[in-house]
Amino acid sequence: MREALAAIKKTAAYSHLLFCFGLATLIFSAEEPPLVWQKLYDSGFHDVAIGLDSDNSGNVYLTGQTGNDFNWDCLVIKYDYLGQTKWVKKYDTGSNELGYAVVADNQEHVYIAGQIFNGANWDFLILKYNSSGDLIWAKTYDWGGTDGAYAIGVDNADNVYVFGQAVIPGLGLNYLTLGLDSQGNKRWQSIYPKGNPAFDSYGLAIDGQVDHGADVYVCGYSGTDILVIKYEASGTKQWAKTYDLGSLEFAQGMTIDSEHNFYLTGMFYNSAAAKWNAFLMKGDGNGIATWITKVDSHHNETGFDVALDSKGAIYVSGTANNGVDDDMLLIKFDPQGKSLWRITYDTGSQNRGFGLTLDPLFNVFVTGYCLRRDYDCLTLLYKQIPISIEKRPVDRR
Repeated sequence: MREALAAIKKTAAYSHLLFCFGLATLIFSAEEPPLVWQKLYDSGFHDVAIGLDSDNSGNVYLTGQTGNDFNWDCLVIKYDYLGQTKWVKKYDTGSNELGYAVVADNQEHVYIAGQIFNGANWDFLILKYNSSGDLIWAKTYDWGGTDGAYAIGVDNADNVYVFGQAVIPGLGLNYLTLGLDSQGNKRWQSIYPKGNPAFDSYGLAIDGQVDHGADVYVCGYSGTDILVIKYEASGTKQWAKTYDLGSLEFAQGMTIDSEHNFYLTGMFYNSAAAKWNAFLMKGDGNGIATWITKVDSHHNETGFDVALDSKGAIYVSGTANNGVDDDMLLIKFDPQGKSLWRITYDTGSQNRGFGLTLDPLFNVFVTGYCLRRDYDCLTLLYKQIPISIEKRPVDRR
């Protein structure tokens, strides 16, 4: 009972903060925010976190993999906004299961996209948990070859959308977008030629503020260029566009704002400097590129995930090489794509940054992994503290 009361108090305090901030405009410093907490997960085996999302109560969820060279399980962890572990779940059928992406809906159900080995090849794996960590359903989809689900989203009607790759008989390797109902049953699928199988590049975002319910955006690459495809919720393709940064480029992360603009991050090859750099791109709902920011650095650098706050600022997570090993990377941009601050996190060994999410209080969460005795999940919280608060007038009519 004491733990239950404590949880109620934390939730109430969080809601009170949201209410207070909802009546004001927050002004943040351009200085990099402080690190409030860091969470390591070490099972004694290799643990890798890739996907990250948050819910309306300020909880964060990560997914990834835990295991060794012979057997892997899909890993799902829930933290509250104080960094306390609420639960840890491993999905294990006796085969190999991998988690790549996670999303939480408005009821705090948690959906996972990943892969499962069926004894002959790899299949799509889709999981749904409730807020307590109980498994509601598990679905697999097999097209006969090396198939994998790498990005996932859910709309306001609880329809689920999954993006990945599948080897289709007679058609070879393709990007595959899958529309599911709330029970995980397939509503539609759509394929698009993937081209080069040597690179993984997958992103998905849902625009839920349209008259026909939802639009689904997916991103990757086509040939040597960035690829973006837009679907209606019914699976009807509206358009497919490619974008050329002048070299070899891949889109990895994607998000949508309230005005139907999309934002991408990923990496491109800087041939003049012989290194990889991250990029940030904004496009409109018709697929027209608004601007592209190339992130220059001294060493290799990649963008993996992207998120927005309610003031229009953009955040990119990824990995930056420091000349010796890799660090976790977090960059904040203004709405025009100008860099405001940049943080790298280094434990002194190999670190990689993947998933990114924000809560309504502008806290920024990043997850990935670090190398200690073995690989461990590493999740960070950076707290943006307002330097001033402009109160908005209250309408008392």
